[in-house]
Amino acid sequence: VPAIIITIPAMLLASLFEAPEFQALFKHSWWFLVVKNVGLGGVCIVFLTHVVRLLGKYGMEHFLFKDGLRFPTTEMLLWKTRYISAERKRNLHARIAVDYGIHLCTKKEENADEQEARLRAKDAIGQIRQSVGKGIHTRQYNIQYGMFRNLAGGTPLMLALAILSLKFVPGNLAKDISWLYIGGAMFYGLVCLPVIRRMGKHYAEYLINEYEHKEADNE
Repeated sequence: VPAIIITIPAMLLASLFEAPEFQALFKHSWWFLVVKNVGLGGVCIVFLTHVVRLLGKYGMEHFLFKDGLRFPTTEMLLWKTRYISAERKRNLHARIAVDYGIHLCTKKEENADEQEARLRAKDAIGQIRQSVGKGIHTRQYNIQYGMFRNLAGGTPLMLALAILSLKFVPGNLAKDISWLYIGGAMFYGLVCLPVIRRMGKHYAEYLINEYEHKEADNE
């Protein structure tokens, strides 16, 4: 979805580089125009899908969650946080030790070396994700989180394309679309951080819930 959104200003800019011969051909062959737009749009979507995912996962996620060390799933397993109760946390620590052989830090160990506590929690979450797999709710919230994260990563690119389109692409419609994208990019740039944090927290809650239910079903 983020790639589809960003494709429109990209295609507006691409129209500047059409040779006059092709433009003349489009005027007399409507079917060629359709094929050209669909084909170009498809190429842009595929390319931008990889770009925005790269920007979101390795840019936005690194900036916001420090490569998973501060992701809500990791935070849930730390003693210093209040996402879940202490009793539930103890049960999770015990299950993780049995299932994966990962011994999460005690309160004392966490206070002495929080970085090590986060690394162990991150390792445990990686194992839990593999165990849960594509859970019904987990997969749904993972997709939603990924969409908002990738859109945040692609927002600077969308803003840059819209500004270039506003400056160089002629026509009132192109300018109206460019202004719409500029406004949308600026608005989402202001609200994206709390939105991503909220979506990440929802995903973490469902991941832990499905892990607990999966383990309970196997007992």
